[in-house]
Amino acid sequence: AADVLFWVAMAMIAGFIILGTAAERLHRLGISVLTTAVSGMGLFMLVQLLIVCHTDSWIMPLWLAFGFFGTSGILTYATLSQSFPVQLSGRVTTAVNLLVFVAAFIGQWAIGAIIDLWPAGDNGTFSDLGIKTGFAMMLGLQGIALIWFIVASKRFHKE
Repeated sequence: AADVLFWVAMAMIAGFIILGTAAERLHRLGISVLTTAVSGMGLFMLVQLLIVCHTDSWIMPLWLAFGFFGTSGILTYATLSQSFPVQLSGRVTTAVNLLVFVAAFIGQWAIGAIIDLWPAGDNGTFSDLGIKTGFAMMLGLQGIALIWFIVASKRFHKE
C-alpha cells in the first residue's frame, strides 16, 4: 500500500506540473483554462469508472491516472480568481477552499459509511463490493455536478 501511495503522489505532482503548464499553453491558443479543467475532470471521471470496473492487470496504471487527472480540479481556482475583482480574489479562494474541505470530509466519511455496510473479510480487508459501491456513488455525484455545470454554463452564456 505504501508503494502505491508513493507512486500516486508522484503522479499527482506530475499532474500539477503538466496540467498547469498545458492549461497555460492552451490558454495562449484560445482554449480556456476552464475547458482544460473540465476536460481533465472528465478524464478523471473516466479513470474512476475504469477503477470501479477494473481488471487486476490494469489497476496500477489506473491509480496513477487517478492521481494525475485528479489534480485537474485545481485549475478552476485560476478561472475563479479571474472572474472576480482583484480585491475579492482572496475571499473567493478562501470560500472555495472551505467548500472543498467540507465536501472532501463529507465525501470521505460517506465512502467509509458505504464500505462499512458490507462485512470485512476474515483477514480484516474491506469488501471489494463496498469499495466499488462507494466509488460509484462519488462518480455518480460527479456526473450530476458535471451535468449541472453544463446546463448552467449554457444558461449563463445565453444571458
